[in-house]
Amino acid sequence: HELKTPLAGRKTQAQVAMRSTDPEVQQQALRRIEQSVDRTSRMAKQLIDLAAVDATEAQAVKSGVDIPRLVLDVIQELEPLRRAREVEITCQLSEEADRILIEADRSLLRLAIRNVMENAVQHSPKGSTVECRAELANGKVNVVVIDEGAGIAMEEQERVLQRFYRSPRSEPGGSGLGLAIVKMAVDRL
Repeated sequence: HELKTPLAGRKTQAQVAMRSTDPEVQQQALRRIEQSVDRTSRMAKQLIDLAAVDATEAQAVKSGVDIPRLVLDVIQELEPLRRAREVEITCQLSEEADRILIEADRSLLRLAIRNVMENAVQHSPKGSTVECRAELANGKVNVVVIDEGAGIAMEEQERVLQRFYRSPRSEPGGSGLGLAIVKMAVDRL
């Protein structure tokens, strides 16, 4: 259902663009097709991520993970989305950041951090800042992501961890998979 609906919408918009002689109508239809392709691409990527998390249960590979390096890599991966959303991402590393090395499955950790940060960028208002911190506190590693988005209502905090759940208050275009992937990855870790 989640893949069929955008495909039907794209087909309809393509038909509108082909039948119209009005350049403005054609451009609007093409913009909608582009948005739908972006949404479907994001969903396909997240479905692949979900499958990757499922596959790691039996074959988790633990290694030394440099948390600050991982956070900086994720920020770099999100650069196109950050620019498109016109959101800044700042990164603060604690003084002992160069010593934050943990034994974990790097791919699961990257998926969890990336999806939290991507969610923050996606739901932040234009011109706002997403702040990410990696710190060592009381022998524990904390990766903190703070954004200026609307937040998640208390009554929805459990539901947003379920696959395909999208808050009625959230912007259109999300797949409802990002935080479900985070939960699965953290549970596996």
